[in-house]
Amino acid sequence: MDSKIFKAVGIWSLLFIFLATGNGSTALALSQSDLDSIYNDSVWYKATGGVGGAGSDQCVPDLSGSGNAEKIWNYLANINIDSKTLLPPQIAGILGNLRAESGLNPKATNTNTPDGTPAYGIAQWYQGRLSYLKNWSADQGLDYTTLEAQLRFLEQELRTYKRSSFDAILQETTPSGAAKSWEANFEIAGGAGLDNRIAYAEAYYKAYQQGKLGEDSSASCGPEGGGIVNIDGYAYPVAPLNKSAPRPADTHAQPKYAFDFMRKGGTAVYAVYDGSIGRVNTSYGDVQGCSSINLYGEDSWKYWYGHLQKTLVQEGDTVKAGQKIGEVAGFGGSACYGGGPHLHLDRGYPPGTPGGGGTLAPDDNSRRDPTFIPFLQKLYDELPG
Repeated sequence: MDSKIFKAVGIWSLLFIFLATGNGSTALALSQSDLDSIYNDSVWYKATGGVGGAGSDQCVPDLSGSGNAEKIWNYLANINIDSKTLLPPQIAGILGNLRAESGLNPKATNTNTPDGTPAYGIAQWYQGRLSYLKNWSADQGLDYTTLEAQLRFLEQELRTYKRSSFDAILQETTPSGAAKSWEANFEIAGGAGLDNRIAYAEAYYKAYQQGKLGEDSSASCGPEGGGIVNIDGYAYPVAPLNKSAPRPADTHAQPKYAFDFMRKGGTAVYAVYDGSIGRVNTSYGDVQGCSSINLYGEDSWKYWYGHLQKTLVQEGDTVKAGQKIGEVAGFGGSACYGGGPHLHLDRGYPPGTPGGGGTLAPDDNSRRDPTFIPFLQKLYDELPG
């Protein structure tokens, strides 16, 4: 909801239950049955198309969960801005506000506004911010009416002109404090429905404490601007971070046990695991700037990334899984990347053996890991749709 205040915009089917407290004051609370409804009755949402959009090189937390409440919780828990993340009480405060605004329905529309123009979506964006939601989503190749687009836009706002809202809620340690902060700084609702926002926030936090909300996602974001890291600590090595590109397969010419990710020049490349950078070569096939990177993983494997146009690391650097380390080469022609721009990736065998195909005989697979393609397929299968 925007700074032009209108009372009770987006407040949906709110239940008021007043309990007397020990000091004689009145407080708002929710019964267990109401608590159950809070995380069970949200509109089910299934993303259509790949999270992040085709070609996206930005990590977008998976929309995992059994309903919108849990999907939103898990997304918010994985937002990372300048190495700062939201704690459970803060997430509950945001979720309580979104519940009060829209019932967590990404298609919620409210025309009870001063000028009759609609407020829309989980946060009831209005006027200029609603136009920005639509335009930004279109630029990202997303449908603004979906939960995916709205969560990504909410994060975009927190990274830019609503950054103060993010910084403010980080100072709160309770669901009620977080709910008040979000209402005042992000929704700017003039205190409308504040008791209900707090009640929902406290109910969501209770659900989290009971293990009924906010289950661990199978994947999280790596370093800011980086890739998706799975529960085992591995990251998919190249954008897009969804299944819009083909699944890795055992299609590499001799020597085998490697994969060429066919991508456009400039596509982001990520560290597949925590480790350190070995040698960084800045030429290939006599093409200056056609580079390769040796990544020595803490999992004991040594990975070789080939046919890059930009390297963001140097020999000796420590890297984290999901960290962007380079980009696919888009220049140099067949001398740099014969067959079209792509990332070549393999790892040496047995563990500890350097990767890379430059010194292998054409028919000698003995120094490449025979389990590498199934490994890549597992990472691919864990990507969002």
